[in-house]
Amino acid sequence: MCGENMSSEILNKPLSYMATPIIVETLNVTASMADATNLMRSRKMGSVVITDDQNKLVGIITERDILMKVVGIITDLKGKSISEIMTKNPICLQKNDSISNCIKIMHTGGLRHIPIVNDQNEPITLISIKDIVSYIMDHFPTIVS
Repeated sequence: MCGENMSSEILNKPLSYMATPIIVETLNVTASMADATNLMRSRKMGSVVITDDQNKLVGIITERDILMKVVGIITDLKGKSISEIMTKNPICLQKNDSISNCIKIMHTGGLRHIPIVNDQNEPITLISIKDIVSYIMDHFPTIVS
């Protein structure tokens, strides 16, 4: 690391310390795969959080899900529910969980997106690997340059 040490203090801060989107894009579990792909394409997003009728987190659909479970397999995107391909009950965190814990979970689980929920399991934002890298670059630019 170029002779410098990253301070663990920065990585032990809560996720709320990071600048993340204020509003998370969600779709109801009854939405179609076409709804999900259209939303992801129009908003240039890598994932969409899936909720039930009470706005509780029930799943997530990612670009990887679409590539592995849809492309070349399912042709009727309007007729198929996202519940058929979403990751059900995804790993989620809360805004007071540490950034280092988020990094560990992403690394060990091979995850690129983690929903952040409140105490009622309602999605409040989404942390992506891109957010993590940006955060590290903002705090340790001389290590990476």
